Parts: sequence; C-alpha cells; structure tokens
Amino acid sequence: MITQGNRGIFLITGIMASGKSTVAQLLAEKFDKGVHLRGDIFRKMIIRGREEMLPGSEGEAIRQLRLRYQLSVTAADSYYEAGFNVVLQDVILGDMLHETVAMIRNRPLYVIVLTPNQEAVLSREAARPKKGYGRWTVQALDQSLRHETARIGLWIDSSDLSAEETVEQIWERVWHEGRVSQSNAIPLIQAYQNDVQHYSQDQLSRITSDGVWSIGQMYDHLIVVAHEYLDQAEACADEVEEQELGKTSFGERLFQLGGFPPIKIKLPAELNAPPNNTDRIEDIVLRLDQVMQRLRELETIVEAINPKFKVKHDGFGWLNAREWYDLVEMHFRHHLRQKKELEQS
Repeated sequence: MITQGNRGIFLITGIMASGKSTVAQLLAEKFDKGVHLRGDIFRKMIIRGREEMLPGSEGEAIRQLRLRYQLSVTAADSYYEAGFNVVLQDVILGDMLHETVAMIRNRPLYVIVLTPNQEAVLSREAARPKKGYGRWTVQALDQSLRHETARIGLWIDSSDLSAEETVEQIWERVWHEGRVSQSNAIPLIQAYQNDVQHYSQDQLSRITSDGVWSIGQMYDHLIVVAHEYLDQAEACADEVEEQELGKTSFGERLFQLGGFPPIKIKLPAELNAPPNNTDRIEDIVLRLDQVMQRLRELETIVEAINPKFKVKHDGFGWLNAREWYDLVEMHFRHHLRQKKELEQS
C-alpha cells in the first residue's frame, strides 16, 4: 500500500480495448484508499439527447464530450480532496488531453498513456464481451493517439504485457516519468514549436481572406500575449498591499473550467490591430524558446508570491501571479482550434 504522503490523481488514457479499465482497477486496488473513476459513466448517464462521438463529429457531440471530461475531473478532484487516491480512466486523445489535464485542480497528477500496437488491440477487442469499435476503426484511433496527442506523462507500450505486468511497470516508473507539473504550458508550446517547423514560409505568412490571420500572425499574437501575461505575473511580486477584490464572473468561470470557452472571442477595435506577419520560421522558433525560458524561470517563483498580491485584468478581474502564469497555457490551448482551421485553409 502507498503511504498517505504520496497521494495523487492518476489519469489513464488510451484507445478503446487498450486495457484502461483493467489496469485502472488493479492500480486503484494498490492504495489503502483508492477510487477507480470511469469517465464513460457520465456519457451513459444521458438517457435522452445523447450525441455519440463519431468520426467527423462536431457541435453538440463535442460539447457533450467536454462536459463528460469536466464532470470526470470534478469528481476526481472531489474524491482526492476527501483523502482518496484517484485513478481516472477514459479515452482522451488529441487536444482534449491538454484540456483535461489543465482542468484538474489538484497535484500531484500523474498521466499514463497505454499504447499497445494495433494487432494487440484487435486481439483484445475480439476477446472481450463488449465491443467498442464500429464507425471508429482501431487504425484511426491509433493514428490520433500517436500523431495528434502530445507526449504528456508516461507512455507504456503494453502490447506484450499482461494487465498485472503493466501495473507493475506503472508503479515503478510513474513517480518520475508520469508526473505533470501544475502548468502544462511548456509541452504545449513545444508542440506548437515542432509544428511551425513543418510549414513552408508561404504557408506561414499566407492570408486566405480579409479579416483572417495567417498562421504566422496567430503565432505572433500568442507570443506577444504570453509575455504580457508573464509581465503581469512578475508585477504581482512588486505589489505591497493585499488585494481583497477578486475575479469578475467571467474570470471565475474561466478558472473554474480551466480554460477559455470554445468560442471565438472578438476583441475591441482598439485592441484588434493585425499581428506581425513578417517573422521567418526560425524567428518564431527562437521567440517560442524565449517564452518557455521565462516560464521555467518563473514556475517556482510565482508559487512564493503572496496570492493576495494581484494585478487587474480588464476582463477577468483581479488575478494573482499564479493565475497570470496559468493564463499562458490557457491562451495557447484556446488557439489550437484556430491553428487547425488555418492549417486546413
């Protein structure tokens, strides 16, 4: 049994029939106070009006998927705060993994990604009584996992491992390889940085229509705003009086959700000047390195700043250093959808 001092939340993901349920159950049983939380239960609770996630789904199906993840992490945080170790398992792929990790309030948080090969998944699917695949194929989900999901946490190829052997590997490795920091900004920015190096210069600067940014302008906007947020985080350290005022209702909702709502936010005209569109790919790579360096330097510093030392955000209200710091990751994550749309245009 694990000691109370090493409590945590363990998020297990992988494609269908990768072994999540069995592994999560065995892992939860290793704790003296353990919870196995099945995220899919929140989908099944919708009796009428349920929209299933199918290839190409959007709109209401995506909204319900996000709701399912929000309910799951709220339950996980509640169990954890009541003194339990929590093992939460669900199929969480692509950008949704970033979003879900960011929604979990408590730390330590450990992420485990099960990656058996397609042959192993097909064999396990054939052997189990319930069937997960239909419109989805093993190949399609496996591609989404391996090519669209950031490498967060501990990834385990369990193709040739039993469930018990997989749990033993997790137990040996997760404490150092699976732990996720409070901010997930750096791996997210690294993913942006990796992607920008695969564009041509024309793709980077192309503007497809009036009022639409280029990919390069989106990157410039993200970098400029990141530095503005970090400037404000540093400014909190210079405050000398505690601020009792808090966030606006929108700010409260923002931090409750752990991110911006999945909508396009229109800025006032005076704040909506087109971003710079002259950077070369190597310029953006360097500028992203500079943002990540500031994040590394400030990560421990912001924790030491009095949380009642705050600087006002015009839309979100009074924010402390930790909250300004966390806005960087939220903002980069918010633009993932725009990034995908620009890449496809």
